[in-house]
Amino acid sequence: MGTLIPRLWSKNKRIFWRDLHAVPGFYGVLLIGFLLITGLPWTGFWGDTFAQVWGRFPDEMWDNVPQSTMVTGSLNQQGSLFVPWAAEQMPMPQSTIPAASLVVDHSAGDHSADDDNNVSSRVPEVFNKVVATAITAGAPPGFNIAFPTDETGVYTASAFPNDPKQEVTIHIDQYSGEVLTSVGWKDYGIVPKAVELGVSIHMGKYFGIANQLVMLFAALITILLAVTGTVMWWQRRPKGSGLMGAPAMPAYVQDWRIPVAVIAILGLILPLMGLSLVVVLLLDYFVISRVALLRRLFG
Repeated sequence: MGTLIPRLWSKNKRIFWRDLHAVPGFYGVLLIGFLLITGLPWTGFWGDTFAQVWGRFPDEMWDNVPQSTMVTGSLNQQGSLFVPWAAEQMPMPQSTIPAASLVVDHSAGDHSADDDNNVSSRVPEVFNKVVATAITAGAPPGFNIAFPTDETGVYTASAFPNDPKQEVTIHIDQYSGEVLTSVGWKDYGIVPKAVELGVSIHMGKYFGIANQLVMLFAALITILLAVTGTVMWWQRRPKGSGLMGAPAMPAYVQDWRIPVAVIAILGLILPLMGLSLVVVLLLDYFVISRVALLRRLFG
């Protein structure tokens, strides 16, 4: 009792809230840990650094392809996922500009209506070839296409389906419609494959409604832990300790060096978390402990 089954019938409020906190946490710790780990690759600082190390492809894949300074991940903007995580560090190739007679400078004022007609007639022709090329290259139904943004830009066909094994990212020359680079599941390393599979499960896409229900269960447990943890902290606040008073250290506390070592290791693995802990410690030592009003407030 109290570990596997919550004692919700207890009249002792502390036992009630403690079990309501501990038992769901016991059952949900693996799911919550999974959510944390699979969410990290999409974070700003840690995720970008992780991708720089594990999201790269062999340079020889682009030996015969002109590259730009941009990466494919630049197509993922404002929270919109256009390309998979595993393809974000893939260099964006450049289209080969054809002979000058085939390129029309629309910024110049001196050109004929025939030039405009020739260019406009080529756009659907090339686009249709891009679509056909993406399908031939194995893009599953529902793939997206990003248009080139300048004269050396490329069409990018990308599929981000429920099953990561069907993912594909294809860069296509805007003039010839030829494939410049194509990356899919078979090209991923072990770590990118694990990340893509984890992300798909994290987002509730991999095995349908059951996947969504499992992730919903994990989210509800997280909310419950936050609420019950707050209630228990409020109940254990020493009287007269101030609004934010921390509970006293229990007499039976174990060796403090073990949890401190764990926190230090996590702070190194997750630098921003470690930095925030250092900032809090410095504020506590140099500000809160030295200002009477703050000392009473935080107890």
